[in-house]
Amino acid sequence: MDLASAVLPLGTSNGTTNAVVFGMALMASRDPELNVIQRIPPKLVHHDHDAPAWWNFKKKTHLYSDGFVGKNHRPLMQFMLIPENGPEKFAEWESDFREIYAWLESLSPPKYPFAIDRALAERGGDVFNTNCAECHGKYGRDASYPNKIVAIEEVGTDPVRLNALTVEHRAAYGASWFGHFGQDALVKDPGGYVAPPLDGIWASAPYLHNGSVPTLWHMLHPSERPAVWLRDEDGYDQEKVGLNVATMKTVPAEIKLGSDRRKYFDVTATGKSAQGHTFPEALDEDEKRAVLEYLKTL
Repeated sequence: MDLASAVLPLGTSNGTTNAVVFGMALMASRDPELNVIQRIPPKLVHHDHDAPAWWNFKKKTHLYSDGFVGKNHRPLMQFMLIPENGPEKFAEWESDFREIYAWLESLSPPKYPFAIDRALAERGGDVFNTNCAECHGKYGRDASYPNKIVAIEEVGTDPVRLNALTVEHRAAYGASWFGHFGQDALVKDPGGYVAPPLDGIWASAPYLHNGSVPTLWHMLHPSERPAVWLRDEDGYDQEKVGLNVATMKTVPAEIKLGSDRRKYFDVTATGKSAQGHTFPEALDEDEKRAVLEYLKTL
């Protein structure tokens, strides 16, 4: 990892991925029909990303945190782009990925396995629907999801992932085999991030697109988000709803680069800010507690 990251930006925290960077690097060696060609790779920007839960795939009309790609089975095939796989392999395996796509569409979120205060959760649902549903959708009998892109100036979260792809990168993707040569829906300049669906949100920590916030309690308390956190191997924090973590102001001085360093999430690093999404500051403490309880029910 350390040697490879000198050439290609790789994840600097356990559990994160630079999948979009890999996609850019792999696409640089292909023409629109996916023939292998010689081309200088584009500038690759480091941006750790927390992969979203597959069970929300069916709710989305577009893919990725910026929602620039219209949803179909072909985007799932990008990481087949090793030189040994020419256009004929993509044609041969496309039907397999149609079946994978159908399977993803069938997935459902897991149910919260611990006790829930139903009366408190009901109050939280009212607060949520008044303050949060416009972007994140409604749940239950009147379920709906808007697939809304929120402008980066409004949401205020880390912009590195958004800016890592240029309009030209997105347009080239859309004009290729993956975008059915320009026929698929494409957002060349999304300008922000998609407010994700929250089904199974209790089980998908850490939060924000870059995985910088360890619990839902921290999401609801922006000023309390830790500068550095270290999760334990398999613990779950039922009180704060999310990862069980130790928090600190800085990474301990004795921790050097390598596998030990990647265990620590440091929000001061490039692309890893935990700032933004301060909308919960409009709620009082009782409302936040109720919303936290409600989120367990999704």
